[in-house]
Amino acid sequence: MIPLVRSLDRQKKNQYCLKPSQNPSTSGLKIAALALALTGAGLVTTGCKDAPVTPQAPETSEVNAATAHNGLIDKTISALDKLFGLNKWLDPYHSDSHSQKTKEAIDPSRFQLSARSFPKTEIAKYQRAGTAATGTPSQLQGIWWMDGNPLADETVSFADMDFKAERIFLSTFAPNNFSFHSGKGPGDEEYKKGTELWQKGIAGRVVYEFEFEGGKNTDYKKAVIYPIVTFETGKILGFDLPLKVPKQFLKFTLEYVNDDYYRRNNYFFGRQPQEKEKAGYDLKRILKPDPSQPGKLVPTIHWNEYITYKGGPAYLRFAEVKTQN
Repeated sequence: MIPLVRSLDRQKKNQYCLKPSQNPSTSGLKIAALALALTGAGLVTTGCKDAPVTPQAPETSEVNAATAHNGLIDKTISALDKLFGLNKWLDPYHSDSHSQKTKEAIDPSRFQLSARSFPKTEIAKYQRAGTAATGTPSQLQGIWWMDGNPLADETVSFADMDFKAERIFLSTFAPNNFSFHSGKGPGDEEYKKGTELWQKGIAGRVVYEFEFEGGKNTDYKKAVIYPIVTFETGKILGFDLPLKVPKQFLKFTLEYVNDDYYRRNNYFFGRQPQEKEKAGYDLKRILKPDPSQPGKLVPTIHWNEYITYKGGPAYLRFAEVKTQN
């Protein structure tokens, strides 16, 4: 669990000290955001948590001043919350309410990128498809090709998403979720691209949160996807900061076209880029469960297009769980 700020504790007159917590909370992040501003104003110091403190009986005037100052902090946090919606974007995705399945998927310490590559035509052997057995809604079952995606990930499976959870996440660095471009060896250009993309995802602990239209009664035909990125601010503030990017700045959407095809659109500051490669991509189901044989996958109308497409990599690979020494 990542330590986050618990409180701004008063060290001396008009100066407060950041105290870490082993139990991240939204309120802690709000204080952290405020601390960024207060540090510049000289009201907060970050290197004081180990400083010796001599117990003293505070004067009445100091107690009143501290009470007033804490009240000012509370009012400032409230004002920032109303102005920027802190609950929406200062959002720790590490939460005790998450299922074990979700907690494991967003823990970066558990994973590494496999060195083993395989031909993309053998994707069904290496990527576990979403099925009824994995709890994946029928609309999103199978294996999907990100046709037109300019980045170095090729296919996606929703098998490891916990659709029964209050909040639904898809980790970019966990095994099985995404396949990455690869080649016959580390010297291959596509191999390097896939490695670089996975490393960026795990370095920023990038996780996508899906909010499907309709809530619990959704038909899974439309969703807004929020990236959650963790900024390493330990050297400055003593904790890391998960940021749920506001949709006013960056928004991804998932929009149903037909049973084997969704459109994944990108919006920056509310506008979709005119350049095709920046505007989004087509999410096409290439394999789906056979209704008569649940354990078997059958190709869709997009399978031949996927295996004959020359603009992508010939080989792929996945992240994997680290082996215990």
